[in-house]
Amino acid sequence: MLRILSIVIFLLPMWAKAQTQPALTSAILKLLDGSQHEVMLLGSRSAPYLKLSDGRYLKEVDGVYYLATLENGRNPTASNDVFGYAENYEPPTTVTGGTASSKAAKTTSLIAPTGSVSAQATAPTRSPYRYQGGSFEQPLVIVRVAFSDQGFEYSDAEVSSRVFGSSNSVKDYFLENSYQAYRIVPVQDSSGTVGDGVIRVTLSTPHPDFGSSYGQTSRALVASAFEALGNHVNLSAYDRNGDSWLDPSELGVVVLAAGFEQAYASSATSHPRVWAHKSSVSATSVGGMWLSEYAMFGEEHEQHLATVGLMAHELGHLLLDLPDLYDSIGVGAGVGRWGLMSYGTWNTGGGDAGDRPAHLIAWAKEFLGFTKALPESSGSFSIHSFASAGEMVRIDLDTYRHGRRLLIENRQKDGFDDGIPSAGILITEIDDWHGFGPLSSLTEAHSNLLVLATTEHSGSGISSESGGTIVTSADSINLADGLAAMQSVSAGSQASFALTTTVTPLGYAIGYDDLPATASWGTYGESAYAVVTVPLTSDISTLDGVDFYAHGPGSVEVGIYTGLTRFSAEGRVVRKGFSVDKGWNRLMFDSPATVGTDTVYVEFFSEPNGSHAPFLVDTQGQVSGKTQMKQKQEFAYFTADFDLNAKLLITSTDKVIERAPAEEVTSSSSSSGGALVWLLAFTLVLWRRKRIY
Repeated sequence: MLRILSIVIFLLPMWAKAQTQPALTSAILKLLDGSQHEVMLLGSRSAPYLKLSDGRYLKEVDGVYYLATLENGRNPTASNDVFGYAENYEPPTTVTGGTASSKAAKTTSLIAPTGSVSAQATAPTRSPYRYQGGSFEQPLVIVRVAFSDQGFEYSDAEVSSRVFGSSNSVKDYFLENSYQAYRIVPVQDSSGTVGDGVIRVTLSTPHPDFGSSYGQTSRALVASAFEALGNHVNLSAYDRNGDSWLDPSELGVVVLAAGFEQAYASSATSHPRVWAHKSSVSATSVGGMWLSEYAMFGEEHEQHLATVGLMAHELGHLLLDLPDLYDSIGVGAGVGRWGLMSYGTWNTGGGDAGDRPAHLIAWAKEFLGFTKALPESSGSFSIHSFASAGEMVRIDLDTYRHGRRLLIENRQKDGFDDGIPSAGILITEIDDWHGFGPLSSLTEAHSNLLVLATTEHSGSGISSESGGTIVTSADSINLADGLAAMQSVSAGSQASFALTTTVTPLGYAIGYDDLPATASWGTYGESAYAVVTVPLTSDISTLDGVDFYAHGPGSVEVGIYTGLTRFSAEGRVVRKGFSVDKGWNRLMFDSPATVGTDTVYVEFFSEPNGSHAPFLVDTQGQVSGKTQMKQKQEFAYFTADFDLNAKLLITSTDKVIERAPAEEVTSSSSSSGGALVWLLAFTLVLWRRKRIY
């Protein structure tokens, strides 16, 4: 049986503040009057709500559940109709004579740390250190925090086993996904059992119970965790690049708060609670080292310890720079249960929600270097289960391999993937070119570009099911408006198919940016200069143009040079001016350029039209050290601690060189029958923008 499901997916990079979506399971809401109601937690961290079994919606405000309506099908607005009061509800008491009620005391801010933690000193220059693929040991520490009114429910040994154990653990999950390359290891700590990676601290203040509204109280909680960390770990031993900063790839810090996890459905109605998230605080000095980023989640999922899925999801953000892949604003369909960074967080193998989270999808594994695609030329292919072998097929639909592409993976119910919706071939379409957010700003014309064209197929016994198309026998599947096609598709522990494609790539788009733009550089509305140094290899025959990511409309002059001084590029090979619009722009030279040197310097002079930044840049991943910037022509260039979102388009004879080399930083069961194919389409959309001067 062949199922073809076409879905538009928007990839929402929320690297700064990313949070787990709620588990789609029912819970029992217990009210103060003794009544009980079956509910499901829906929405997001910023706009959570409950759905009753009769279809009505509830929104909680300070322990009071109000009947609610939804705006745009997802944003809850409370009415004046009270449905009930939380089981532990304490009515607020008027504060008189300087005496507050017990409820007021409950929400008192956490006591600031008094040890070797400081957010006031000047932080040193940070040289981001990120995982770059290959075999790697990732140090991780779990800082458990209890409160005067909320203790721990589980032992350090249970927590350590859930994270660092040899089976069904977070460590096991990432080992399986990386094919034994990426190993999470416990930090060498002196708290409790030495070297188990778990530190515990009990505060003298009540649980802040901030749920999804983390802010000042959550920052104070993180500061307390950082202080405990400094008291029990030799932090300087983890500074791999010697910049006195501990980036997550050098030491990942998890704050595990005693109490409930609100993102877990049953715990959504229990107190005290926090909502799982990855975020950062102001640069904080801890024992001479500097920290900022962390992940946090609650200890209890109602009647059990937090499951692997939620922990792995937040660590995907913290340690690996992975974005959320669920639809958070109601425009796209999301990855659903196919991937860890979406609702696959909560997949189960028959136990608790999240005990068997889905594997990372092919896009994420390729991005991380966990797997490489098989050659994309036409021919016959056989790929094993994605859970046991890193085999996938990549079909580039762009002549320079930057833009639309298809990724084909064989998803079977093996390993942690035993909780996925169905077994079979998963085909995802990714488009690097589309926009930045929020999605609500996209025009109708732009939005139309995001829709995957109708998939064509031939066969018999075609019927509809749950919005997809069921085909009991399929001779062929046409993909991407006929640019590619699959024939004789069969799936199992080893899937096979024939592939044809009409696209013949000329070469590659070479750049240093690892991720979509995460920041802007320069003064809005004013021009600026950038130079990117690009080494050339012998297989490069011509330099054809550039792809340039613009913040808004304007003009850009692009030049290729063979030399660079402090103030200007020299030895011009080609220079041309272009008009640009918001987003990616393909800027082609009048004729391909050839050079006889092993290095070229690509200079950009950007003049925005309106209140836009001259450049967009990538501040994450490994910084190349090959991007230089200046605001005025008479200024000297300086080396940036980020990379420009631009790529040099080259015609090449053979080698794959999608990213120029950066500076070194020291440091299953078989099944038979027809194929089951799921088609998903991705669009990269930037969620957050920050400014760099």
